[in-house]
Amino acid sequence: MAFEYIKYKNLSESVIYNLFPMFYGMYADRFCFNLPPLESIKYLFEKKYVSYRYKIGIEFETGNVASSFRAINKLNGLFHQGQIDGGCFITSIDKKNSATRIWPVSNRNGSFQELKNRSYLSQVSLPLICIGFAPDGFSRAAPFLGANGALYNLESTGHKDDETKLDIYTNYEGIEFLKTPF
Repeated sequence: MAFEYIKYKNLSESVIYNLFPMFYGMYADRFCFNLPPLESIKYLFEKKYVSYRYKIGIEFETGNVASSFRAINKLNGLFHQGQIDGGCFITSIDKKNSATRIWPVSNRNGSFQELKNRSYLSQVSLPLICIGFAPDGFSRAAPFLGANGALYNLESTGHKDDETKLDIYTNYEGIEFLKTPF
């Protein structure tokens, strides 16, 4: 069955090592999953209505690519411990149009583009929905979100940084930020 699934989904044969724990968790531990439409083996199964309340773990990852792998590992662990029935992983679609337009380029921003370059699916051993996001737009006039949940605007100090010659601003806590002119 696993090799039929690999062929049906056009996956690399190396994912076989991830499929067995996933299939066991889905079809032996839980009775809430339907098998994918595999025509060659459908005669082995019968349809059965199952009423089940799914437990889904969600990871919304905005950090670097290593944080994305930790998030996937956490979902795998929760699935293998029987704490969740599946997962949902959310991160930026790509670097150019998403991650580096929100966070500094030096952050090694996590994105599906970065994860695919590192074969992230070979690490997945649970039923996982992956959702990518990108900002609809950007506004230089939008306020900032503070650690306390309140919105605020940066206040100009009227000074420039000696080294970078950028304007110095402060937030509501008096922390200094360098800001490029708009």
